[in-house]
Amino acid sequence: MPKVAAARRRIGQAIILHLLGPALLVAGAASVLLVLATKFFGMRLGFGELGAVGWVCVVALPLIVGGGYAFVRARRRWPSLIHAASRLDEISGTHDAIGSSMVFASRDGLSGFESIALRKGEAATSNAQVKDVAKFEFGPLWYASAGSVLVAGLLAWLAPMREIEVAGPQPVVRVQSPAATDEAAEKIAEVKESIEAAASVGQASDEQVEALEELERELMEGVREPDDAVAAAAETLERAADEAAERARRERLESDALREKLNQIDSENFEAAKGLADDLSAGDFESASESAQQLLDEMQQDPERAEEIARELQELADQISPDEADPPQPEQPQETPQSEQVPSAEEIREQLEREGVPPEDAERLAEEMQRELEEQQRQQESRERGEQRADEIADELREAAEQSQEQQDQQQQDPAQQEQQEGGDQQQEQQQGSQSSEQQESQPSQGEQGEQQPGQQGEQQSGNEQGQQEGEQQGEGNQPAQSPSEGAGDQPGEGSEPSPGDGNQQAPGEANEPGQQPSGQSSSNSQDRSQGQDQGQPGGQTPSETGGEGNQPVQTTGGENPDGNPGGQGSGSGEGQQRGLGEVLRENAQREQSAQESEDAARRFQESADQLTGQSPDENPLQNYSPPPRSPWEGDTEFVDARPDEQDRDTENERTIAEWFAPGESDGGVQEPGQVQPGQFAENAGERARRAIEQQSVPRRHAEMIKRVFDRLNAQAKQPTDAPAPVRDAEDAP
Repeated sequence: MPKVAAARRRIGQAIILHLLGPALLVAGAASVLLVLATKFFGMRLGFGELGAVGWVCVVALPLIVGGGYAFVRARRRWPSLIHAASRLDEISGTHDAIGSSMVFASRDGLSGFESIALRKGEAATSNAQVKDVAKFEFGPLWYASAGSVLVAGLLAWLAPMREIEVAGPQPVVRVQSPAATDEAAEKIAEVKESIEAAASVGQASDEQVEALEELERELMEGVREPDDAVAAAAETLERAADEAAERARRERLESDALREKLNQIDSENFEAAKGLADDLSAGDFESASESAQQLLDEMQQDPERAEEIARELQELADQISPDEADPPQPEQPQETPQSEQVPSAEEIREQLEREGVPPEDAERLAEEMQRELEEQQRQQESRERGEQRADEIADELREAAEQSQEQQDQQQQDPAQQEQQEGGDQQQEQQQGSQSSEQQESQPSQGEQGEQQPGQQGEQQSGNEQGQQEGEQQGEGNQPAQSPSEGAGDQPGEGSEPSPGDGNQQAPGEANEPGQQPSGQSSSNSQDRSQGQDQGQPGGQTPSETGGEGNQPVQTTGGENPDGNPGGQGSGSGEGQQRGLGEVLRENAQREQSAQESEDAARRFQESADQLTGQSPDENPLQNYSPPPRSPWEGDTEFVDARPDEQDRDTENERTIAEWFAPGESDGGVQEPGQVQPGQFAENAGERARRAIEQQSVPRRHAEMIKRVFDRLNAQAKQPTDAPAPVRDAEDAP
């Protein structure tokens, strides 16, 4: 029966509408709450940009849930066909005719009574009205639910999102422009140029240049913002400034240790070397180098004063660094003993914790103690290097004195010994001629000839030439000596001739063969060769072993090196290489200049970093603060004279400001009233002046004058002077 099915559907729809009203009311309220929560907390949850579709979903989500809940409940209360037929009988007044016919219709064999009831039910069904089975009513709940949904939609559309409140100042968002990028690139290019210039003279590292190049690349590629790139360049400059300042500090510590040892020099004990002593005591190494050169030249030109100058040089070296009994051993790279190594922060922390220090305090104290120990170790190493520089100067002074003495001893040889040497030369020539004739007659094999003849000729020729060179040295004494390691050795030095026999040059000590040279010539040549060995050849090596080629000529000793040192010094690269007094002093002057350059570089880098960050180095950080408000004062003010009256003034008991700070103190004990004792103040001023001279805070040309002025001031301040007359008012004073 179609009408029974239609009645069933209508009854079900009425149930749905009845349950949907309250469900939508609750869902609408939930939508309002959800929209408000999204507006308040959406930014923190990342829902700042939802859009129209997103807000529709926010509003509709509770409605969908409520509608689904109402539909599920309606399906559970859905009516059956018998219930729908009974409802039709009720509204039609057919007295269960429709319901009975629905029951009889499902049977196969019907009786007469059942067939009559079935036809009567079908007739009643055709006359029944389905719309009267259930009415669709929208009560107050429906209107309330519609209102809640409307409110939720309006809130989603009109209400603004709540911004996140960030503690502290809000960051300024800047939009970078191409002009800002170009300006930043120009600044970084200037910084890189200054760093490259500093790196060329050793005041900066290549890593810093590479870091700036990387900044330029990132800025041009857009990887880094202009402001960030400029800030990174400023950090690079600050690191370079810190490194230069640390390097200057270490060099200053070395210089201070060196000056402390040089201050021990008493220049009043010298006559010929007084200028050199004054320059060394004042730390003026450039002038000291010139003074040393003048002394060495004078020793060459005036042999009579050479002994006195050598004695004063030896005494000057002893004042700088007393000569030890044992000669200094060559420095060997050794690892720092475990006891001298700085303990790590972890070790210090563990030790502090074992002593009962709390862990949080132990960690902080351990880091501070480690930094302090490392700083002390660096200072100690710098002081040791400064003392080594002083010892090096003393060694060069002794070397110059010893070489001058050796040269004087060579020049004062016995004339008879010289004649004996000349006779020995003639005998060598005769022996050489006889040996030549014998060799032509015997005609030895080629192998023997290569092994014997060059060696014998080299021995004879070198003995003869060394005798001639000895005489030339006595007459001239200014011929430079060359080390076998200089060049290929194919050109002989001035005052020497190459020995015959390539590649078979004799080692020192082999020329003293019996029957070839007289004893005087042999001792002279062996002395010359031993001197050249000590000065230019490490470890007693032959010239061929020290890096020279086979045709290297034997060079004489006793000449003058480029630094003016008497005596020939080898310029090879061995451990026994001596650089000369003038070169050592010039190196110390260059180190002083390097320390000043490091300080200047650190200052330039810091100024450039301040300019990049927008800070002025001369700016006072407190000048932007406003002065405190004046204290309120409502009383009357007037000027008063707090000085004592004339009759109450006691002149004898008046004191100066200095006497108030140090009452009754003087060099002789208790000072008399009305007396001023300036001895202590003059001594302090003189001490500060000496310190300024040592630190080169005053021009070098004025150092001696300032020293004399303060010495006279200290001498005059030994006796107390009368105090000045007390200050009195002028006659026209009010």
